[in-house]
Amino acid sequence: MNSETQVGAANGVITFTGVQIRALQGVVPSFCVDAREQLALEGVAPGPDFEQLYTNLGYQHCHMLLPPATTADMMVALAQHLLAQEGLSGADIDTVISVTQTPDYLTPGNSFIYKHFLGLGENCLGFDLCANCTGFLNGLFLGAQLVSSGIRSRVLVLMGDCARLTNIFNRNERDHLICDGGSAVILERNLAAPDLVFSCKSADQFDHNQLPARSVSLSLREPNAATLALAAPRPAPAQLTAEHCVEFPSGTNSPKDNFVFVKSAFLGHTLIVKGLQEMLAATGRSLTDLSLGLCSPLPQVMFKGLNEVLAKPYAHDAKLKAHAQGFFRFLNQDPGHVVNGALGLTISHNLEQLPELTSQPVCLAATGAGLSVAVALVEFSQTHLYPTFRFEQEA
Repeated sequence: MNSETQVGAANGVITFTGVQIRALQGVVPSFCVDAREQLALEGVAPGPDFEQLYTNLGYQHCHMLLPPATTADMMVALAQHLLAQEGLSGADIDTVISVTQTPDYLTPGNSFIYKHFLGLGENCLGFDLCANCTGFLNGLFLGAQLVSSGIRSRVLVLMGDCARLTNIFNRNERDHLICDGGSAVILERNLAAPDLVFSCKSADQFDHNQLPARSVSLSLREPNAATLALAAPRPAPAQLTAEHCVEFPSGTNSPKDNFVFVKSAFLGHTLIVKGLQEMLAATGRSLTDLSLGLCSPLPQVMFKGLNEVLAKPYAHDAKLKAHAQGFFRFLNQDPGHVVNGALGLTISHNLEQLPELTSQPVCLAATGAGLSVAVALVEFSQTHLYPTFRFEQEA
């Protein structure tokens, strides 16, 4: 370990020193459809329920990668664009991290594709994370750890997804408008950079067996028609395929499912707030020292509940309470629900709305499947923040 850089951990808070977020940029495919049109295509019937769903989600568009483009095609184009803006070449990157639920192949992961098409050297390390909606912060964490420890000097993290390449999303009333897109971050060693502070939690006290199987409806551990179709030809009897055919749930959830969802959402909010409060205590900051909070992948309707949980401890202080009640902001009207790269894309897509990004620290938070929660305190004062790159395709 470099003696001038270090990793510190105390009370669930992990601090990385000597690592700078040099650059950040998001990407969306150029092709998109109006959210109302997409909801209709996904089988949502017109009427009051349609309007309520549209309002609750808050998304205006659904960006899509058109066949035959893949996750790697979009992310390679973004990386090439970002490196060119920074005056860097592939030889300047010593580690690439791919974060996606939708790699181009089941194996190997996308990092080998990135190494090839970006001209990264033979000594460049490649890592692949199969993450959920906490993917942006997971990738940032791993990259920061490599740089802060002195093992690596410049890391490229590519986080993105293409929804048509996955079969884990079904389209019921809570899983609509899954969009394609992502973001890229360059991390490098800089001893004068502000600390990166993380808190990662999981809801171990929650009974995961009670979660409705509304998203992860395909198990790769059991044979089924979907995985058999992807496998190499085998003399498996047709009966085996028929017996293990997966029927994806659709339509409405039961009242019990909805109750469990609300319960899990509240627990996720509680863990986010707990992680934020622990980081504030560890760094000697107050909530008012932060400009705002960004959270992924919550729909618009969930932000009020998150801010209410945050404001509860500050009931005695009018200034802090008012700041908390509007702290986490919903800014995904256009990019929509992008999975792994959502936080970076939200930042890149809303630079004009967020002039305070470079003047005060920001809280970044995410919740993922299984109620994993990641929270970070980040300063972008030395970061090159670029507006969203559009991956052009002909419709």
